[in-house]
Amino acid sequence: AGFQYEHAMAAEVVLNAYKEDQRVQVMGQLPAAAAAIPGVRSAALTSLLPLQGETWIDSASVPGKTYPATGSPSVNVRFITPNYFATMDIPLLGGRDFTAADQQLKPMPVILSRAAVVALWPELAQHPEQAVGRPLQVNGRAVSFIGLADDARTSFKTATPPLVYQGYW
Repeated sequence: AGFQYEHAMAAEVVLNAYKEDQRVQVMGQLPAAAAAIPGVRSAALTSLLPLQGETWIDSASVPGKTYPATGSPSVNVRFITPNYFATMDIPLLGGRDFTAADQQLKPMPVILSRAAVVALWPELAQHPEQAVGRPLQVNGRAVSFIGLADDARTSFKTATPPLVYQGYW
């Protein structure tokens, strides 16, 4: 599956009653509140758990690279809080995880999955960690590629798609 599911628990949190700035604040506080519950070792938020399918499809491209007429690679976007990879036991293969300070960074920081790196830089398939820090655009906007995560399955029926992780904010 690409992640640890034994002894894991998931809960859906709906914050529709809050305004957007309030939702961001609450989402930033929820992991620490959950981690403070006795017996909880780690907590994080994600817009979609592994094995829940694909959603929020964007395009990703390397500036200056020419793509076929079909266009640049499509990527699945997941919005996560810091500590998501440690909580899910998804290895970071290069670079770093998000921190609270990343909310202020411009361009927006992103973490790519191994499949995303291979789709964008096939020549780095054997050493995907070497792509961290390279110029990248997601949906036509420049982003800062800060980390590389191992692949986590979105389904047992299909190949793992390229994933781009963005901060929940």
